Amino acid sequence: MQPGSPYPRPPQPGYSDYPTDKVIGVLIMVLAGCGVLLGILVITTGGIFGMAAQQAAAEQGANAKEASAVAGLFGVSFALVGGILIVHAALSIAVGWGMFKSAKWAFILGAVLYGIGLALNLIGFSILGILISGALFTYCLLRLTGNLGPRPA
Repeated sequence: MQPGSPYPRPPQPGYSDYPTDKVIGVLIMVLAGCGVLLGILVITTGGIFGMAAQQAAAEQGANAKEASAVAGLFGVSFALVGGILIVHAALSIAVGWGMFKSAKWAFILGAVLYGIGLALNLIGFSILGILISGALFTYCLLRLTGNLGPRPA
């Protein structure tokens, strides 16, 4: 291709150019960024609740061992939930970036990630979660099979 040519550059090897992938990829990355912030907030809140629980137990006359156990339970449970949220959000950011580039690996990872999310939302019967995970899972499968847009390379 000549410099100054009016034609756009061809896509990089292994990537296609499907406009819907760009929109969905950006939405996923933005929402996953919010998920990272939520995970950090959960971990921070767990620490605050743990400290408050320890102080409340100490004021009630409980010994230091019981207060430490209560604080530890709060801290570990909130850290675990926050860590899971952060890992899920990081994987979603990677999926969003790959979808933005229409990469095949992103649709495979997205189908696995959102398929697991769909199953968990079905177990918990979260209507909004079922709709979002189901839509993303379906989109990934349709793109992988080539039934929606070009098959990713």
